[in-house]
Amino acid sequence: MHRINLVAESAFQPSEYCKGTTDVILNQKNFSNEVIIAPHHNESHAGFDLMRAKIYCEKKNTKLVVYGSLNQLPFFSVFADTVICTPKTTFASMWTKHNNATRIGTNISTIARHPNFMGDSSRFSFLKSSLAENAKSISDEEVLERFADIDITMRQESYNLFNQLNLNKDVIHFEVKSDHSVFEEHADSMLDTLPKLKWPAQGFDHKFQRGLVEMVGDHFMSLQTLGFLLNGWCFAGLGGAINIFSILQVPSLFLADRTAEPLMAEFSIQRYGKSPLVVQAMPRDSVISANFMRGVDHMNDFLDNYRKPETKISGP
Repeated sequence: MHRINLVAESAFQPSEYCKGTTDVILNQKNFSNEVIIAPHHNESHAGFDLMRAKIYCEKKNTKLVVYGSLNQLPFFSVFADTVICTPKTTFASMWTKHNNATRIGTNISTIARHPNFMGDSSRFSFLKSSLAENAKSISDEEVLERFADIDITMRQESYNLFNQLNLNKDVIHFEVKSDHSVFEEHADSMLDTLPKLKWPAQGFDHKFQRGLVEMVGDHFMSLQTLGFLLNGWCFAGLGGAINIFSILQVPSLFLADRTAEPLMAEFSIQRYGKSPLVVQAMPRDSVISANFMRGVDHMNDFLDNYRKPETKISGP
């Protein structure tokens, strides 16, 4: 089950950690100590390592404090005890063609000086921390059991916006960076395959994402999450986005990146009774588009037979 906890704006208090940000306390228990991390402050490299880190911290009675953009609150809330939210997300450079990878736009230079911060100031900050290293001791079986149910926090205002908008239902939502130099070689063959899938697609050219961001700003990820859980969207991704939506455990058809791992399929089978196509490969590897083209029957079977998300929503 997905449990969505809606919070009022009053839940965001001036941060005790970093000036100009706000804290959202998700877990009120008393802890022995705390650590601060900044995953996905620049790129979406970390996946189930974050769930492993959460379990490791729970065993040590350590508060896990997460620093990042307000837009990513639903994602962070799956594994954080407290979220430090930066006031705005820089969307300007998202989904554009350039030499580097997609930038989320969160500056961590101030929080990185906090004595409890773990990691460095690079785009791989969390993955270079001792916490990430220690969390490798957590088994896949522990992760599957601990996160059999998912708790997600988002703003009440986000839910209100979702109910006001007439978003599509029963669609395949793509995040594939089709205009990025690393991924564009897959775009044509994948695009040619879309008509063979039983459901319509949105987001492949990112017009949908850009339009939604213009309307809702930092509520963007919350509305995406609600689309998957309430409007029947299925995810298909190529690149770092698969780490975000695998943590959120939304219904997924196709997951491809060098960070892909078997746990993505295991969670999907546990929750939805069906497995996505999971391809672990470097971004330029032709095996990615080849698997997508050959996997039409598999993906259509998923669309026909997966169990719909079970979602409970509670308000402030």
